[in-house]
Amino acid sequence: MSKSTTVLVAVFIILAVVAYFFLKPSEGREASYETASFSMSLDSASIVKILIEKPGKSVTLENQGGKWMVTSPISYPANMVNLFPILGGMGKFKVGSLVSSNPDKQQMFQVDSAGTKLTVTDRSGKTISMIVGKMGPSFDEIYFRKENSNDVFLGSGLSPWSLNQEVREWRDKTIFATQKDLISRLEYIAGAKTIAVEKDSTGWKTGSDSIDSNIMSSALSALSDLKTEDFADTLQKPDSEPIHLKVTSDKEVAINFYPQLPDSQKYYVQTSQSAQFFILSKWSVQNILKPIEKYLTASGGKKKK
Repeated sequence: MSKSTTVLVAVFIILAVVAYFFLKPSEGREASYETASFSMSLDSASIVKILIEKPGKSVTLENQGGKWMVTSPISYPANMVNLFPILGGMGKFKVGSLVSSNPDKQQMFQVDSAGTKLTVTDRSGKTISMIVGKMGPSFDEIYFRKENSNDVFLGSGLSPWSLNQEVREWRDKTIFATQKDLISRLEYIAGAKTIAVEKDSTGWKTGSDSIDSNIMSSALSALSDLKTEDFADTLQKPDSEPIHLKVTSDKEVAINFYPQLPDSQKYYVQTSQSAQFFILSKWSVQNILKPIEKYLTASGGKKKK
């Protein structure tokens, strides 16, 4: 055997020994990084109940006769924009690799007692429950563990932000909605003053005055998809005089804007379609009142005597 061949054989043996000691499985190794053999997905069309629990608060959403509702801690139509990511996510949810079986590491992945418990039930009664932790290496990955298990896995299809929202975010925020092009008349009543804004073949007018098309477009866009910023569930009657607005589109709807006293930085809003009071910022309301801004007087927001 030549000298060079002997050197190569010696190097190979050394590398093999090093690889053995560094790569061999060790007893008590924390994670095997094996792929799980169980499923945590449900057909999104079959899901009828979702329960999201965090320490000190929870929200329940249920499909009742084809309509999704928040059923706890309040009864209210659900916000489908925020619900769809969960329904779709559970339909395509995939369990990835095992990353830890050490209960002391649960806090690291945020799947300990402070994690978010997600329980999903389908119409057959099948229930899947998991503790959802922080986001994984990519935005649609999470760390999770099954309830009553120490095994923490990566999962794809859900994201923590889609679960960890306040109750108001699960409620349908629609105050009023219609097609923008269907709106043909707006009638504002502020104090003793009534101002009608109507559309004809030349554009929008109040009396003989034309309204700037950009101002009208902005106001109509806001009205056609009017959404609340928050809910005033315990309010019985605001302590201010409202500005009334009658909207004529495919139907006639009345909307009342009550300035919150004393600074009027926010408004309570109520429509003829519901007893619910909503909350909007002053800026949002001003956008809707902009077409008649120069005609308004201070009588629209005086405090009652």
